Amino acid sequence: METINFWRLNHPQYQSQRQEEYINGYGEHPYGLPGIDCKGCGEIWSNVRILPISCPEEYRKNKHITNVSPTPDLVHRNLQSGIAIAIGQKEFKFLPGDKFQPIYLDIKTKPKADFLWSTLGSVLVSERIKNEFEHLQLTGIQFAPVTMRKVGDKLIKYPFEIKHENEFYYEMIITSYSKSPSGAEIITTCEYCGREAFDRNKRRIEMKQDMWNGQDVFFLNTTIWIIVTDRVKKVLQELEATNIVFESLS
Repeated sequence: METINFWRLNHPQYQSQRQEEYINGYGEHPYGLPGIDCKGCGEIWSNVRILPISCPEEYRKNKHITNVSPTPDLVHRNLQSGIAIAIGQKEFKFLPGDKFQPIYLDIKTKPKADFLWSTLGSVLVSERIKNEFEHLQLTGIQFAPVTMRKVGDKLIKYPFEIKHENEFYYEMIITSYSKSPSGAEIITTCEYCGREAFDRNKRRIEMKQDMWNGQDVFFLNTTIWIIVTDRVKKVLQELEATNIVFESLS
């Protein structure tokens, strides 16, 4: 069996917080499910997951969709079932904290990098990166357009060479996960909210061959680390993609 190397796709180290902010901006998903206050397990929790699903119009003014405050479990379940019906996917399994499309970008200078690390749980990519990934039919991802909300005219000296001008950006939504790493075996599952608990002190942050489910891009399970294979790394290096680094997990 061929050995596959795995790499964490990450942002480079910046010289300052200001430089990081100017390069990446701030991405906002204004619509999302709130956290949950569960009477079953007694936990108040939410996750970090971005969905490739637009928030239904009839829910965009719902106070629970625009307010991040946790809601009681019964209210949360009713909200989930209502949205599932609205999007025509009655069996879809939502999680507390799920974010819907669209995403808006506020940035103090016209974006130029191929990758923008503007929000937790995803990354924004230039149109040329999106087009190449779609052409190659890379798996484990979907794309959604980014709405430029506020773009400033500040000047910045980039710590890397800009060879391509980018006008349009897309959110690269990671839809796949590896198998769980060692030590992250589920201990309990709440029958009310579905929260799965594991011992974080025993969990090992690792990516082994037998944890791979076959996708080109995916999350390392129990984390929001974006993992890519050798194939994706080679493609991005050939494209001379900017504002990324590869961290070996082999």
